[in-house]
Amino acid sequence: MTGLEQEVDGDPDSLALAFVSGSLPAVASSVTALRHTVTRFARAHGFEPCDVERVGLAVTEAASNVVLHAYAAGRQGLLRYVADVAEGDLQVVITDDGGGIRKEHASDGTGLGLSIIAQMASDFGIYAREPRGLEVWMRFLPK
Repeated sequence: MTGLEQEVDGDPDSLALAFVSGSLPAVASSVTALRHTVTRFARAHGFEPCDVERVGLAVTEAASNVVLHAYAAGRQGLLRYVADVAEGDLQVVITDDGGGIRKEHASDGTGLGLSIIAQMASDFGIYAREPRGLEVWMRFLPK
């Protein structure tokens, strides 16, 4: 069960909430669950299908980065999220308690997911969390 389902008493299609938040285990199946949660939330707040697709792709990339890179091998962790809408402005924050951006993840493909997020979101930022972890903040305006 996602945090959203808990927030709306088991009815994930009743999304007239001002925000949704929760945490999921940092595993592959959580990426899909989070994408569905946030895209349903965006649709419920009037986002058009093309905008919902942008939101879904960016959330998938940010959540995938947590699952693939945040935690050292053998260490379990959480993927936390919050999404809110105010005056047509959707903001999504995805956080982890992992090791941050580490040198062992540097490769020719480094940053591809972040590049996709930059293209899909109206604005975004990456911030270090104390005492550890990262926060990815994304803002979406209807196009």
